[in-house]
Amino acid sequence: MIDLKRIKQKEQMQSTTFKVIGLTGGIASGKSLVAKFLSQHKIPVISLDRLGAKALGEASTQKAVAESFGITLAQLKKLDRHAIRELVFHDAKKRKQLESLLHPRIMQLFQKQCQRLEKKGHRLVVGEAALFIEKKLDQSLDGLIVVLADEKIRKSRAKDRDKISDKLISAILKTQTTDAIRRRHASVIIHNHGTQKELSAKVDALVQSWKAQGWI
Repeated sequence: MIDLKRIKQKEQMQSTTFKVIGLTGGIASGKSLVAKFLSQHKIPVISLDRLGAKALGEASTQKAVAESFGITLAQLKKLDRHAIRELVFHDAKKRKQLESLLHPRIMQLFQKQCQRLEKKGHRLVVGEAALFIEKKLDQSLDGLIVVLADEKIRKSRAKDRDKISDKLISAILKTQTTDAIRRRHASVIIHNHGTQKELSAKVDALVQSWKAQGWI
């Protein structure tokens, strides 16, 4: 089922010609797959997770993170993304330190990419991130797509996809908001309980609704 909530979304999106739409959902809800399907419609999708990886690769950020964690640059560079995730999701203090260092830079990179796409003539861009709501970043968006799936399904997907432990999945879930709160912030809700084909059809319907209203 797809719930477009068109009236609410239309009110949110009339203020500007260029639209920035958020795409979010809990771990393994299927938001990245929705992003893939949107990209197939030639809609620009910016992954804030990838921007985070880019930011963490910058020398100035690496130095600040290493100092914050009390380790050397050499030690930090030996940690891959999975190792860093294991570290921060089991240590709330380190997670908050990392977020305070990365999030401002991620938003700078995101805004630059949006400006670049607007100059190229795009009328709408989608930003994909897990924590739009938790970090109150959705307040500056023109709309928010929320992908929902049962927690049991998401846990199973996360284990199969990422090969991570139940303990780490539980730690990640504790940092994320509830589906009830996501619903309250959503402009568009996409339920992902079925097949990829069914999910693709829901994205097709969303894109058609945008076209019908002249947003793309």
